[in-house]
Amino acid sequence: MKAVFDTKPTSIYDDDISEHYQFPRRYLSIAERCVGDWIVMRRPRADGGNLAYFATARIIGIEPDPLDPAMSYARFADFLTFDRPVPWTIEGRYSEADLRNIPQTQVGLFLRGRSVRTLNDEDFLSILAFGFANTFNLTISPLAEFDNNALPDQRVKKVTQMLVNRVIRDANFRLRVYEAYDDTCAITGMRVLDNDGNSEVHAAHILAVKEGGPDIVQNGLALSGTIHLAV
Repeated sequence: MKAVFDTKPTSIYDDDISEHYQFPRRYLSIAERCVGDWIVMRRPRADGGNLAYFATARIIGIEPDPLDPAMSYARFADFLTFDRPVPWTIEGRYSEADLRNIPQTQVGLFLRGRSVRTLNDEDFLSILAFGFANTFNLTISPLAEFDNNALPDQRVKKVTQMLVNRVIRDANFRLRVYEAYDDTCAITGMRVLDNDGNSEVHAAHILAVKEGGPDIVQNGLALSGTIHLAV
């Protein structure tokens, strides 16, 4: 089962969004049903949040908090940040079915105490199609994978396979590093572009993937080709 996890930088919980999410007992039954499946993360309005979905990850396990019996941790794998935040409403339509099925004036009240909530497959696919549009268009697996003529479970299977594909993950990682470093080598300070204005810096993992390094911008450096080969 898929779900939405709300999180914010100033959360009172022990969240490390690329690795784990701490939550109270009231969300345990939902989280346990999500083990082995995918969730999307959303930034709530608190602390200036933009209400947008910003990443996805796969839940690989639920563990009790050894310091607080009222709390648990969801452990993540395959975390990926979206190319762009996905609005929680697009053209006036909420991205979650539960929010579409209630009066708009009750949405805020509905979300209180629902920082973890279920998400249907169709909405999951729609959020990913919007969030990873640039990444998918850079790879051999374009948005045709979201063909509406395919059965929902077939589409979900194809898309979730894409999320763990090294080609897809490398393309997403490159985009995040290019953006963070403004196409500029972190060592030489030179901005590296081709004649068409496309980035030619290399996106290097600080801790290699084979050693467990995550595909997140905090684990990345933009390097010129010469510097990358030298290190």
